This record gives sequence, C-alpha cells and structure tokens, in this order.
Amino acid sequence: TPSLPPTQPSAENTSYLSKLRNLIPFGGKTPAVPDLATLLARAEDPIPFLRDCPLLSFKAYDKMAVELVSVHPAAREQLSHCFVSNTVPKLDSAGLAKASDNFNRTAWFRQYRTFDPTRALEEYRRTLPGLSAPGVKTPDEFAQNPPSWTAAVGARVPHPAINYPEYQHLVSHCHRVATSLGAELRLAGGDIGDLLLKKHLQPHFKAVGRFPLISQYDALSCSYGLTNIEATLMSDSKTALENYYTLLQDQKQLYGARHPVVAQTLTDIADLKFSTNDASGSKEALESALNIYERLPQSAKEEHFMEVGLALSSLGIVLGSLGDKKRSRELLEGALAVYQTVPADGNVSKKQRRLVASTLTDVAHAYLCEGDVTSAKKHIDFAIMAHRNLYSDPHRETLRTLNVMSIVYALLGDKPESERLRQEMGRLENKLDSQPLVL
Repeated sequence: TPSLPPTQPSAENTSYLSKLRNLIPFGGKTPAVPDLATLLARAEDPIPFLRDCPLLSFKAYDKMAVELVSVHPAAREQLSHCFVSNTVPKLDSAGLAKASDNFNRTAWFRQYRTFDPTRALEEYRRTLPGLSAPGVKTPDEFAQNPPSWTAAVGARVPHPAINYPEYQHLVSHCHRVATSLGAELRLAGGDIGDLLLKKHLQPHFKAVGRFPLISQYDALSCSYGLTNIEATLMSDSKTALENYYTLLQDQKQLYGARHPVVAQTLTDIADLKFSTNDASGSKEALESALNIYERLPQSAKEEHFMEVGLALSSLGIVLGSLGDKKRSRELLEGALAVYQTVPADGNVSKKQRRLVASTLTDVAHAYLCEGDVTSAKKHIDFAIMAHRNLYSDPHRETLRTLNVMSIVYALLGDKPESERLRQEMGRLENKLDSQPLVL
C-alpha cells in the first residue's frame, strides 16, 4: 500500500481507538477487542482507520516499494474474519462478473459451450497473488540461517539481516514473476512473432532464476523456460536434448515422476526426437507423457488442456509417420476436441486458435491417408477458413492447408480448382521467401 499522510480519525473511530489505548500493549496477554470487523465494514475508507489503530503497525521498505503490516494477535482473528466475510465475496463477485463479460464478448467457442461460473470462479481464485510461494521456509528454518540484504539484492554495501516477513515477501514476489513469465511462454507458438517473444523472455528467465532467495520450485520453472527457449533458438539438437534430460531428472526429483511439468518436458523431448528422425523415441516419450496426463484429476486436466492436446496431436503425427493410420487419425481428432476447451475466463488465446486450425489440417490429411476424401474435404474447408481468419499475411500453415486442399480437389476430379490452389500457393510462397527473417 502507498504511504499516506496522517489523517484525523472520525468521532466513531476516536471512541473506538480510545478504548484500545486503554488495553495492554503489544506482546502481552490478548485483550478483549471491540468489534473491529463491524467498524471496518462500515468505514468508507478502511485504510486511514487501520493506520490509526494501535493494534496494527506499518513499516515501509523502499527496496521492495511496499509496506509490511504487523497485526497484534488480538486483532488478527477479527481481521481474518472481516476479510473472509466481506472482502472475499466482493472479490469473487467482481471476478465472476468480469469472466462472464469476457466470455460473452470474446469466447471463440461460445456457440459450443455455456459459461460455467463454478469453474470460472476456481480459475479466478487461482490467479490471485498468494501470500506465500511453494518452497518458502518455515520460521524455524529461516531462523537457523537468515539471509542478508547483501545476498538478496546483490548490494556491494553490507545491509542488516532480512526479517521473516521481508523474506516471505521477496520469495512470494519472485514466485509471481516466475509464474507470469511461464504463462507468457505457455502461449508462445512457433511463429516469427512468438520466436521474438521467446528471445525477449530469455534474459528475464535468467535474471529471476539467479535471484538468491528464489524457491527451488521457481528456480526449476525458470530452468524449464530457458531450456525451452534455447532449444527453439539453437540448431544443436543433441545439446538441447541433453539439457532437457538434465532438467527432467531435476523435475522428477523435486515433483515426482507423475507431475504435469514432467509430462510437458517429455512432450518437448518427443518433438526434438521427431525432428531428428527418431520416431520410435518420440513415440515412447509421448506415451509416457499421456500416461501421466490420464492419471490426473479432471480439474488438473482442464488446467493443462493445451499440453494434453499437444501430446495427443504429436503422438498422432508420429504414429502416422510409422504407418498406424487409424490410430493416428483417432488421436488427432481427440486433440481437436481437447483444443476446443474454453478457458474459464472465456478468452481463447491466439495459440489455441492456431492449434485448432493446424489440427484441422492434420485431421484432413489423416482422412486422406485412409482414403476418406469426403471427410477430408469437410475438415479442410474448416481449416482454410480458420487459417485465413488467423493470418492476414502469408503463412506457412496456410500454404500447408492449401496443399492438402489441392490434393483433395484433385482426388474429387476437380482439376481446375486443384490447379488454381497450387497457383495461389506459388504466389504466397514467393511472398514468404521475399520476407526477411530477423531474430
């Protein structure tokens, strides 16, 4: 909270505060406190009221640009009750209204789904900044070896030791930054703009990952981000695979072998193996990833739906290359259904739309491989509409879709249309080749 100038308490507050001043001081026996929650609920602006209350102390920390509030045990229970009974319902109501509004205005699949307030509320609560982060030391663990400001902020001039509330804030803030970076990376695909985004995220992952007080969970999250970005930008697949396997062992040791982050890393390893013509190794890694996802509770599957869809579609493509045409098509159709999951806030990311469009093309191609030209035509018509809605400029995925579409028309006997599509592909390819690649 920002620092505010001293204010004169109201008559009601003055009366209440005079009662508190007659009580025993901080650190003594817990007094019988008047109804603090009721007065807080009535207060037009509770912040000045709380600043005048002798049961709370405020201390500003310029290095963190925040104030930490210490609460006397006599007031803690009432403040907690006030937060749960008054503040939480207001936050929930505002979050639910915003999620419903976003769903009605922007949801891409709203014609297929209805708004789910229960799921939306759960998703909203997960986005609220927590008071702590995974891996925060207990007060006793912290007391055994308290870090100093010198270690925490890398200062050259020694600073006094950090107290426990400061430590909690630093680790929790670091957790929120690492989580935000991971969320940005999750929505990045393989387009030029996404590659640029990954390149810009790279130094941030490095800086946060080097922070001395970062929890081991957040440090590992930053390691995943860096490994993923480096594998995308580097041309040395062997080194990238070695980095992924090192990361995988660390993840298994910290999270266990059946955690979603392990499955996500296995999917990345499978993609790298497939790009180096190791289809069998890719198949094995993807089956292990899907085995982990299948054992998750439904709520966790919904939270990681894009990762589940990626594992399904990747395995479908791998099996197609190995000649298992029917299983390949079934997995791709399963991925397409998963990708049509509407996020709780109703906002469908561009990456999710791209995944739907590209998977439609993959499903059409799978039907072609099975000889079902009619089903291939239905899916490729949807795919070309989706790609043209997504990309105003020439794009490789549009070219791939046009290629499959030209084959479909050729098999249907419409050679003029097939030839027209190939000519359009040629024009788009010339435009793409003339565009510079800048990273």
